[in-house]
Amino acid sequence: MLIVTVFVGNAIEPLIGSMSSLYSLYMWIFSFHMPLFVLVTGYFANKHLTGTQGRRILMQIGLQYIIFQSLYSVLDATIYQVQGIHHSFFAPYLLLWFLASHAFWRLLIIGMRKWTPTAQFIFAVASGIAVGYLQLDGVWFSISRTFVYLPFFVLGYHFSFQSFFRFFKNGLNSPLP
Repeated sequence: MLIVTVFVGNAIEPLIGSMSSLYSLYMWIFSFHMPLFVLVTGYFANKHLTGTQGRRILMQIGLQYIIFQSLYSVLDATIYQVQGIHHSFFAPYLLLWFLASHAFWRLLIIGMRKWTPTAQFIFAVASGIAVGYLQLDGVWFSISRTFVYLPFFVLGYHFSFQSFFRFFKNGLNSPLP
């Protein structure tokens, strides 16, 4: 369903100028789809964060980033002849910000693994707020997106379906005041 919302959101984006009624749908989709994608990414990162499998996944993310960053830059310079684009491995091209951020989220969680989940979440929220006050353009390795979405990655990393269901079961069965 998340992929469908991304497809629909990207498909209606060019139509917003001529059909203003689609703007509300577009804004609704883009208000939740990236936080949920990051949450799901954090959830699945929980399985293989460290060890051989964790290093392999980080290498795969890095390799994909290098390949696609290079490919996009070459295509822009040769076939599409796009003017005025700054080509750099430190400035992710379009959607590649997610790969760069994903690698950093994993590294940040590894660095915080001795902290409690609450401390990790507090740091994630505080750093997400703090990065908004920094005088950055946000392009360098998508630093602003990395920290703004970090709380969702941390929540996903520590997400438990058992706790989720227990929370709602207890909440629905408790007497109302």
